[in-house]
Amino acid sequence: MQQNLSPATQIEVLRKAMVELQDVPRRVQVRTLLPMIEVAIRQGFGIAYLAQILGEGGIPFKPSSLKQAVYLWRKKQGANKVRPGSIAAGELTFQAGEKSVSVRPIPSSFPT
Repeated sequence: MQQNLSPATQIEVLRKAMVELQDVPRRVQVRTLLPMIEVAIRQGFGIAYLAQILGEGGIPFKPSSLKQAVYLWRKKQGANKVRPGSIAAGELTFQAGEKSVSVRPIPSSFPT
């Protein structure tokens, strides 16, 4: 998303997005803003400061509630990713003692 922005610019983008989202339900506001909040956290902004910014923008959050929302969002994002070795990735990994063997299905274009 906006990962290459400076920290000050990131906060301004967050504030602008809050203004644009004033007429939508709170749930939609939060879901839309969480990726920007995540980037701001990675840039070093604290949860309490971000909760204050959200409150000033009309989306009141206690720091503990924002922390939980970010945690749940991260957890959901992790669940949506396809990990190597998962069935969704088309690869199975079998463990036998200390050895691990990865098996991939044969592509349909493979000559038989």
